[in-house]
Amino acid sequence: MKADFALTPVRVSAKAYVLEVGGELDLYTAPRLSSQVGEIIALGATRLVVDLTETTFVDSTALHVLLDAKKRILAEGGDLVVVCPSPHVRRIFEVTGVDGLLQLCRSVEVANEMLSPEGSMHAA
Repeated sequence: MKADFALTPVRVSAKAYVLEVGGELDLYTAPRLSSQVGEIIALGATRLVVDLTETTFVDSTALHVLLDAKKRILAEGGDLVVVCPSPHVRRIFEVTGVDGLLQLCRSVEVANEMLSPEGSMHAA
């Protein structure tokens, strides 16, 4: 397992979390992300921001985990937004078409606004 990979869940409110992801998100690290998302949902989260600000690489396995995370949180009546400010990482979402399936934005602040009850729920 890669030593530079890190997951940091931050509780924003009773039902909202930001999950900070650092390092490479790939075949080896994606299962940890999936497990952490499951734990956050089990705690009652219905709004989840996956913050890829410190993420340096994303592969197809990671994209699948993010899509599955969206499906899981939607089943709980919630939603998920991915923060992806890096043009390099964002390009992976665009080339694969996943940017049309997940809400992407460039900052945690914008993501939290998108997920707030009065938020627009549209990608920024």
